[in-house]
Amino acid sequence: MLAKTCLSCGYRGPALQGPARALRCPGCGADLYARPPRSYAELEGFLPSEDTIDMHVAGSTGRGRRQRVRRARSFAFRVLVMGLIITPPLVVVAAAGALAAIWMLRG
Repeated sequence: MLAKTCLSCGYRGPALQGPARALRCPGCGADLYARPPRSYAELEGFLPSEDTIDMHVAGSTGRGRRQRVRRARSFAFRVLVMGLIITPPLVVVAAAGALAAIWMLRG
């Protein structure tokens, strides 16, 4: 569960374990710098992997939260606009249907 594995071929040899790792997989020759080997626990999120720690430190400016807030506001605005566009015709159709029903009941 904690043994590092090549994500391309599944190789788990001693060259991938420990701090001094190989840059190429001995099993398939894959570039381990671009796609580092990970353990099962890292893949499932039980343990943070080294590259995800670097990404969190690099992206800690709060930019992600601002983007989510911006997207949420944009979505809310679109829902509001669509509601304003769709609702008036439905009200008119409902009112016309009610008037037609009243007219039919009279006659």
